[in-house]
Amino acid sequence: FGFRASRYLKELGIEVVHANTGWAGFALTKTLLNKIALVYTCHNPLWPEENVHTSEHVIRLVEGYNMRMSKAVIALNKTMMRAIVEKARIAPQKIFIVPNGVDTEFFKPSIPADDVARRYGLEGKRIVLFIGRVTYGKGVHLLLKAFRELITRYRDLKLVIVGPLADHFGEAEPSQYARRLMEYAKKNLPRDSYIFTGSADKDTLRKLYSIAYVCVLPSYAESFGMVLIEAMASGCPVIGSNVGGIVDVIEEGITGFIFKKGDYMDLKEKLEILIHDEVLRKTMSIDCRNIAERKYSWHVIASKLKEVYENVASM
Repeated sequence: FGFRASRYLKELGIEVVHANTGWAGFALTKTLLNKIALVYTCHNPLWPEENVHTSEHVIRLVEGYNMRMSKAVIALNKTMMRAIVEKARIAPQKIFIVPNGVDTEFFKPSIPADDVARRYGLEGKRIVLFIGRVTYGKGVHLLLKAFRELITRYRDLKLVIVGPLADHFGEAEPSQYARRLMEYAKKNLPRDSYIFTGSADKDTLRKLYSIAYVCVLPSYAESFGMVLIEAMASGCPVIGSNVGGIVDVIEEGITGFIFKKGDYMDLKEKLEILIHDEVLRKTMSIDCRNIAERKYSWHVIASKLKEVYENVASM
């Protein structure tokens, strides 16, 4: 099968194949038989972490093999590059840093969002936004605790938690973790100060980014954090934990702030800086948009990928 597939790709004139997941990359290393250049992007957020579970060690064996067999490896940021050089023993000269990209024409500031504001009761509120699957690994409980510390002083805040409440795609019932979060919010926060929206379509997401005061990503591990660059493209300052690729995306004091992983009081303090200083927040909003256009627009990322493909095709 591998020989036939490789020959078929050659007949189509394909010189480079790009894989983005571990098992797809593994299958391609067996299929291409060194006849077509393989480029592998490492998205695994746990490479920079030291204490990982057994299944992650298996995944690292597979991904490490994929990267050693590839003509080129794409790391999303410097943090990921350092981790795979050290732990997977990948030669630095075959690694290219190419971040994820964002559609800066779709995600942008000042999008009319009256319908979304009415739907979620956001009129007159300063929105603290979380977007992502509601899981322990995303650290949503830290954001709730930090918000509890703030809402007694800043009554016009509203916490908007957007994303699937179930553990797995296709499930309807909220996970035990999500249920506990909602119980915590019900007991500890004013009823009109928060909302769990569940999943939302992309048009709703871009409107929420556009009107949010700040977007928070309090994860315990994160390879990149797409929500950060979507928020930035929308002119929304960002706050994230000091893990993985988050530290490479957020420019401290320029596009937002970084807080210590797991420390909700540090998160609370970083949030309060933005809430208290409207001039700083507006300056950050402008910088977020400018940096998103300059570093993460798909025009920029496509150009970087083209350079990688041309490089491996000429080997």
